[in-house]
Amino acid sequence: MYRKEFLEILKAEKLVVVVRGSSGEAALKTAEACIAGGIKLIEITYTTPNATEVISVLTKKYKDSDIIIGAGTVLDDTMASDAIEHGAEFIVSPDYNVDLNSFCKRNRVMYVPGVFTPSEIASALRKECMVLKLFPGDIARPQGLKALKGPFPNANFMVTGGVSVDNLDEWFQAGAMAVGAGSNLTYKAKNEDYDGVTIDARLWVDKIHNKQD
Repeated sequence: MYRKEFLEILKAEKLVVVVRGSSGEAALKTAEACIAGGIKLIEITYTTPNATEVISVLTKKYKDSDIIIGAGTVLDDTMASDAIEHGAEFIVSPDYNVDLNSFCKRNRVMYVPGVFTPSEIASALRKECMVLKLFPGDIARPQGLKALKGPFPNANFMVTGGVSVDNLDEWFQAGAMAVGAGSNLTYKAKNEDYDGVTIDARLWVDKIHNKQD
């Protein structure tokens, strides 16, 4: 998937669910539950056992749909190559990695680096990173994001960490283009309540798109 195409989809959907499972099977069930709740963008982290198998299963199943599967906690080119080979359509890392950025650009795959400081943001923007993951969001807080949008008004921030269904409005008002949701959305999966995950996913989607009652 071309980077610009991914950017437009992310701008429209505004939500990526970060799936960290205790097992590949748990991650797969969690991802499926999120998709059933209306989530279009799923990030399978490399901290999940058998992450590439989960990515492969999901990308094959949803090949002809509007569901997009990516890989998270990717630390180097080798991991990125592995993820892309198994079907990942975007790559997310906890830091900004120049070599990883170049690798993803060569493969026409969106690279979303983790950034926190002005220096990291400026460095990533100079290398044409189109989306920046502000992480950890629970430390930056909406006030921090608002302050960063001052010198970097054109940066497309996806906030991850510290995002909940109750503070979504605060993040978007502060300038977030999108948010990444992890355990605050998927926590019921720990008790194998996947129907509950689906219900919560729908709640997030409806609130983001102003469909709540």
